[in-house]
Amino acid sequence: MPGMDMGTGGRSAALVLAELTLFWGVTLLHLIRLLFITQLTRADRAEDTAHLAMGTGMTLMVFPGVPVGVLHLSAVVFTLLALVFFTLAGLGRAGRRCQNTAIGAGQAAMAYMFAAPAHPPTWLPPALAGVLAVCALIHARRLIRTRHRRTAPDSSRIPPAVTHAGTLLATATMAWMVVAA
Repeated sequence: MPGMDMGTGGRSAALVLAELTLFWGVTLLHLIRLLFITQLTRADRAEDTAHLAMGTGMTLMVFPGVPVGVLHLSAVVFTLLALVFFTLAGLGRAGRRCQNTAIGAGQAAMAYMFAAPAHPPTWLPPALAGVLAVCALIHARRLIRTRHRRTAPDSSRIPPAVTHAGTLLATATMAWMVVAA
């Protein structure tokens, strides 16, 4: 991929396999949550869909041999998703604005990584990594809150803490990849 090389890029096979496992695991986790959303308490269809898209995108991004055309098309898709979530943030109620803004920022970061500009402004990668780090902190806060919340015994087979921990790890890894590329 031109510009940012999120593929193997000479990295060890073990590192690439770990990244693929992490991102595919997050993808499957959010897919399961979407499939069983009516059985989950505090499930959020938009948030799970956004994280499913991000997990799928990151899996695609680090998978060796993906055609450049697919990567550029993915940049367009993530740009559109970012615009949708920023619009939702502007139109939404106060409690959802921050969440939709954070999701929009994550989608925008995905669009940037897929677009892989050859000569990005020097401030852009650290700014995106900073935004992703803030998103990771939001997930860390939510993870801490879920540990203190009591849920009904039949509320979920997948504890919310697992979802937040997986998304936290994936978001922190994305931040690292933006800076390291």
